[in-house]
Amino acid sequence: MKTFKQDYTKNFAVLYFLHYLTTSLIISQRMTFLIRTSYTIQQRSLIFAAVPLVSIGLQVLVGYLSDKYKTIKKLYVVVLAFSAIFAYLFYSVQVQLFFFHFAITLLSNSLIFSMEDLSDVWVLESEGPSKNNYSFIRAFGSAGWAFGSFLLAQIVAAFGYQGLAVTSLLFNVLILAIILTIRDDKAHIHVDEIKPKIKFVDIKEIFKSNTYLIAILIMFFIRFADSICGYILIDKMLALGGSEWHIGMRYSIAAGVEIPLLLIGDRIHRQLGSVKMIIIANVAYTLKFFGYYLADTNNMIFIVTLLQAVALPFFIVAIKYMLLELSPSHLKSTGQIVGPSIVNGLQGVLHPLVTALLASLFTLNAPLLLATLFGVIALLLSFPLISKYNHFKNNPTAQAIV
Repeated sequence: MKTFKQDYTKNFAVLYFLHYLTTSLIISQRMTFLIRTSYTIQQRSLIFAAVPLVSIGLQVLVGYLSDKYKTIKKLYVVVLAFSAIFAYLFYSVQVQLFFFHFAITLLSNSLIFSMEDLSDVWVLESEGPSKNNYSFIRAFGSAGWAFGSFLLAQIVAAFGYQGLAVTSLLFNVLILAIILTIRDDKAHIHVDEIKPKIKFVDIKEIFKSNTYLIAILIMFFIRFADSICGYILIDKMLALGGSEWHIGMRYSIAAGVEIPLLLIGDRIHRQLGSVKMIIIANVAYTLKFFGYYLADTNNMIFIVTLLQAVALPFFIVAIKYMLLELSPSHLKSTGQIVGPSIVNGLQGVLHPLVTALLASLFTLNAPLLLATLFGVIALLLSFPLISKYNHFKNNPTAQAIV
């Protein structure tokens, strides 16, 4: 077997910067666009609740195809092409056409999520130094998101949503140029090997690990809570007298404060390990959710957002390395994608509906209180994770069921 040791860390860093910059342009303004186009909260909730129905299937399929055909790059190009087209179409139609925006949002968001998964898998399954520098590379993604969140307000103010559509398309072209410079190690590593036949039913092997299931359950509650906050905070900030600038600034702050710890996240992970980092992240997330509940000004929301500095870096680095470790050797891509895709799918269906229901029955703060409760549940689940993960590490022959 040939081993390739090329260092594509710089290439991946540029890729992440451009990908997250472009994603922030598309995702961050999508809700505001629908609000400004006079869609009701019920219509918006229905649109975003439907996204995961396609997203789950697409992400699982992408992971399965990556393992089956031993490639990441080819899939990335296809997903990128369709993602760019749908994002452009979404912002180009600036009148209320419910079924059009429903379908385009469903496809565009699902493709963006799949592309994000493929980026992570590409880094973590590379053969050179890049796979040990995931956190460092991911920091450039946060930098891209922060810059994109700042940039989108300027673009919308100067050129409107059509300008945003054109800009996102141009950045997607740059992404294509960058990925062409990165080697598909997954394909080249197996070029001289007999590829094992992987069937779709093999995916069930991933869920035989109780440790994997607990990790995914923790991810579910954290992602659910964070999505509730992200969804309702737009309405809360507008109700507090905010504008697109305030919304974009919160995204920019969140992404910007993540960067310092992400830059050294790999070193922290080697010192603390995945479990301790997840517990610390859960505490930070729960405090953030409760802080949003208490906040009564947009400036206070900005201050609470600073907790993202610890919450996201610790959680995302720890969970990524843990899922890679827990996934079967022949299903590494699938294992890293299938669990998170189900999590994102389920909470993606539920959080818009639950948020809209609680906001209509009570106040805009009600969903934020539920998010805090979910944070506490995730923290409590950390205790069985400690036991199961330690058993997993100490019993390599029984890893399938631990």
